[in-house]
Amino acid sequence: RRESAFLFTVLLAGGILAFASVSMLVAEQGAPGAKIDTAEDALWWAITTITTVGYGDLVPVTNLGQTIAAFTMIAGITIFGAF
Repeated sequence: RRESAFLFTVLLAGGILAFASVSMLVAEQGAPGAKIDTAEDALWWAITTITTVGYGDLVPVTNLGQTIAAFTMIAGITIFGAF
């Protein structure tokens, strides 16, 4: 039972990372002043945000991007709190 809960948590985190990365790229790509304009940048942003590190090197500038960021932060806190 413990192993299946761990696997579920890891898969959930991976799914959130994928969703957040793609969503952020779509929301920010082409926006004036946006620094998240490649898939690599979006994945890096998602990893640093979900782990609550948030270096500040890549930040969303659109309202949709900021909303995605808020949900990603809450998801990260929830996932790591579950451990």
